[in-house]
Amino acid sequence: MRYVVDAGTVRELARENAVLSGDLSLVAPSLIKSQLLGQLFRESNTGQIDRDGAKAVFDYFRSLRFRLLSDRVSQMRAWDIATRLGWDSTEDAEYVGITLLQADALVTSSDRVAADAASMVRIAPVTELIAGTRS
Repeated sequence: MRYVVDAGTVRELARENAVLSGDLSLVAPSLIKSQLLGQLFRESNTGQIDRDGAKAVFDYFRSLRFRLLSDRVSQMRAWDIATRLGWDSTEDAEYVGITLLQADALVTSSDRVAADAASMVRIAPVTELIAGTRS
C-alpha cells in the first residue's frame, strides 16, 4: 500500500518512535520538509520541545523512505482541490492531490483535512502505518 502522510503525522510517529510496516510506501509533497521544520521550530520557541528533541524528530523523518513530489500535475491538481473545497491555500490540497494521483490513502493529523477530503480519498488512521497493527 502507498500512503500520503503529512508533517503532523510524521511528528506523531516520531513521538512514538514508531516502527513502520515494511510493506508500505510513503509519498508526500516536497513541502513536507519545510512544514515539519517550521512546526518543530515553533514548538521549540514555545518550549514544547528542545533543540535536541526537534533534531531527533527530524532525524526520524530523514530515516523514513519517502517519495517526495513537487511536479506540475500535482500542483495544478492541488489548485483545483483547494478551489473545490473552498480552502484559502493549496498546501493541504497538495496532500489530497498526491493521494488521488499516487497513493491508496491519506494519513493526516488534521481533522479538517480528513473531513473535507473524505469524499475524495480514503482517509487511513496512523495506526495503519505501524508494524503489527494492520489487520
